[in-house]
Amino acid sequence: MIFFRYLDMRHKETRRFYSILLLLFFSFFPSAWANEKETAPYPARRAIYNAQRLIEKNKMFDAISMLLAFKKKGENKGKKDRNGYRHYMIDIAIGNAYLLMGDNKKALPFYESAVNKNTGCYPAWMNLGKCCYDLSRFESAGSCFLKAYEFMDKKKPASLYFAAISFSAANKEKKALSIFERLLKTHKNEVKLEWKEGLVQVYLACNLPLKALPVIEELADKIEGKRKKQWQEMLLYQYITLEMNTKAFNYAKWLTQTDPLESKWWKALCHLNLSEHKYRAGLATLTLYSYLVPLSDKEKQLVADLNLTIDIPKQSVLYYQEIVENKKDNTIIKKITHSYLRMHKPDNALKWIERGLTFKREKDLLMTKGSVLYELELFSDAISAFEAVTSFYKEDSGQAWLMLGYIFWNMEDIPRSIKSFKKASTFKKQKKTAQRMLKQLKNMSTKK
Repeated sequence: MIFFRYLDMRHKETRRFYSILLLLFFSFFPSAWANEKETAPYPARRAIYNAQRLIEKNKMFDAISMLLAFKKKGENKGKKDRNGYRHYMIDIAIGNAYLLMGDNKKALPFYESAVNKNTGCYPAWMNLGKCCYDLSRFESAGSCFLKAYEFMDKKKPASLYFAAISFSAANKEKKALSIFERLLKTHKNEVKLEWKEGLVQVYLACNLPLKALPVIEELADKIEGKRKKQWQEMLLYQYITLEMNTKAFNYAKWLTQTDPLESKWWKALCHLNLSEHKYRAGLATLTLYSYLVPLSDKEKQLVADLNLTIDIPKQSVLYYQEIVENKKDNTIIKKITHSYLRMHKPDNALKWIERGLTFKREKDLLMTKGSVLYELELFSDAISAFEAVTSFYKEDSGQAWLMLGYIFWNMEDIPRSIKSFKKASTFKKQKKTAQRMLKQLKNMSTKK
């Protein structure tokens, strides 16, 4: 399952908000904000108007050059600035022009100048926040959006939302959470559904999954478009993580019923069945999953393993053999061998053992080969297999020596049988069994 952290200030809704906000800034000129008593002087208003006309013609550089030239006229005017050369609206206008060009770095100092001249100008704080955010100065961005909110006569909840998201991006999750809680308390009926995506992100970052859960449930139910499935998957993941097994199972089952062509729901339901050791149900859902997407080798192996677990070796062989066709893997060869032995087909098992030994000489395969040949009473071939183990794996050959003891006993070659059991008795795991067999052989010799 996947944890989705795809929410940030570059969300489509955020970009739309900013584009509207910038247009509103120009419409404010030359009128004043509600907390001001004076407007900008006429020359400043005229310069802003002319700049706006140039921007409408996409003559951005001309607009900026004109405004910068106007601003420069006030450099040597002392404290008096009757024409508004140094008026904060000129700074905002230049900042807006740069911002429309996407040059946040150049826009930023003009917004800073504007808020220094007029602290209560909330639109300047908003765009200063945007500049800071786009320049990855997330904590500063959050502070700017909060400032903007505080200076608004009519409070706009979006400002709090942007502040929360900014502090979250700055890894100030507790601060972000406090702002989100303020947003929910103060503007409960104005909080947009998509804003709650950010709230979930903050809850989880603060390790508050139970608080996040009802919000995730709401998003999974109400959100539309591509993100709906992502939130449904997130919800299922949370149910599993929080060990709400019944809810997880019922929700996964509901998802397969309402959206049966989505493969991930079948895979999730399979996972839940297997976690409850419901192997037949798990196999059934995994089989349905295979009808929707081609199985990977790992998934094929799971299907094969499940078939073998519920004693359907004929099916397990088919999947195992498909995997071996793509790669030389003795782990799978051993499972094929085991499947054929479960089907009582030792000859087929021996063929696959030989194939595995051509890939790599392995003790397990040699031991299985010897055991199968022993059961078939092909003693000479079995001896060769077990002697190969004693030659190549001397320090771990106790079981091979024990089997050789049995074989020589069956062949009535008692001296070699005794020799083999004595060798087996030198290994800790086989010691007791080997000594018991040696005792039996001794008793037989005594009776004779």
